[in-house]
Amino acid sequence: MKSKTIDLHNLKLYLFQEDELYSLMKKSFLQKEKTSIFYCDFRLLNYSFQKSLNFISKNIYCYPDSTGVYIILKLLLPRIFPRFKKLISTDIYIELLKIANDNNLSLFLLGNENEILQLFIYQVSHDYPNIKFVGSVNGYGNLTNSVVEKINDCHPDILLVGMGVPKQELWVIENYNKLNANLIITVGAFFSLYSGHIRRAPKLLRTLSLEWLVRLINDPARLWKRYFVEYPFFVFNVIKERITK
Repeated sequence: MKSKTIDLHNLKLYLFQEDELYSLMKKSFLQKEKTSIFYCDFRLLNYSFQKSLNFISKNIYCYPDSTGVYIILKLLLPRIFPRFKKLISTDIYIELLKIANDNNLSLFLLGNENEILQLFIYQVSHDYPNIKFVGSVNGYGNLTNSVVEKINDCHPDILLVGMGVPKQELWVIENYNKLNANLIITVGAFFSLYSGHIRRAPKLLRTLSLEWLVRLINDPARLWKRYFVEYPFFVFNVIKERITK
């Protein structure tokens, strides 16, 4: 890849421009070259800092995600980040749906509850009728080897994995060599967002990088620790890591 990279918390992060990321996605199914893409927020970086993620031998790419990560990298790494544009994962996944629709691709969904998955399928099928859904599995259950077999039996062009950080990444890494999907992407809460189960922040607040605040207000019991404990831990360790190098 031509993209600049940065090593942080035992992870190599690719500083993709949007067109580079979409080209990588298209290459995976046009050339049948299996690829996985992870959005890398501060929770995944925290996990990697503590336990590390081993996927050197796999064709897996991580890109920095979330306002919190973007701000810290811009402040601490100004020479590397002068022209880097923040990528918004939800918008990237929507663009992927457009690409899939234009190329008549098939999708398999892993993650979330069955009700949410069906709502997602219904909404996407309405918006992008050329996409073929070949299967789905509730990601909150017991993910046995039969899940991989079911996915492989369906031969999807794209596998979307939305089980939360770091569960979704660990599952992909563990099963990467066994999966025959061309493109494997971790999508977090995208199924809930696109299906309407979780409402996105208004566009103005997204432009102001305040989408995280809206989510916190809507679900404080679940998210307070993420933003007031896990994020400061990330900032502390990034500063510590840069000082000791």
